[in-house]
Amino acid sequence: MKNKFMQVLCSAVLLGLSFTSSAALVLQGGTGTTGVGNIDLVSGTVVDVANGAYFSGATSPASGWVWAENADQFDDLQFTFTFDLTGYDAATADLSGLWGIDNVGTVALNGTVLSSLPDVITANFNYLTAFSADSTSGLFLAGVNVLSFDVGNRGGPGGFRASVEVNAQAVSEPSVLVLLGLSFLAIRRLSRK
Repeated sequence: MKNKFMQVLCSAVLLGLSFTSSAALVLQGGTGTTGVGNIDLVSGTVVDVANGAYFSGATSPASGWVWAENADQFDDLQFTFTFDLTGYDAATADLSGLWGIDNVGTVALNGTVLSSLPDVITANFNYLTAFSADSTSGLFLAGVNVLSFDVGNRGGPGGFRASVEVNAQAVSEPSVLVLLGLSFLAIRRLSRK
């Protein structure tokens, strides 16, 4: 009887722990009307742009090329992707994405630059550049986090495209912690008999 009880109890604990140890999707973002959204222009109205020179491949999550409506040829713009890690363990968070710009810009997480395209070259929009931050970076905050894209056009048409995903482990549910504590008490009690 004791062995059967122990097997059931241990199975329940392991099952509970397995639910708390896997990473969960926190939020996705993608520019353009064909994108998943959640990447916003700080000031102005966003419009989709098309240019045969721009990278046209698919991204996951989905994204498309955008720029600010009625923007000047030499405008500097800021787009932001804001996500909240409340309820998640910030020490387990990871972020990955792709971006491109016509012409120059930086990607920063909570003020720390993750990627930079400082030179006016066609490669900045002929393909998308990867950026990331993982759990070892120490860049994630326990609450609200901001990924900012500071981008600029240096003449001619302007375009910006980004796709991003954030994952983290959910904070352990109190019921799982209670189950774990009861399991240890039961094991201790049974080991004394």
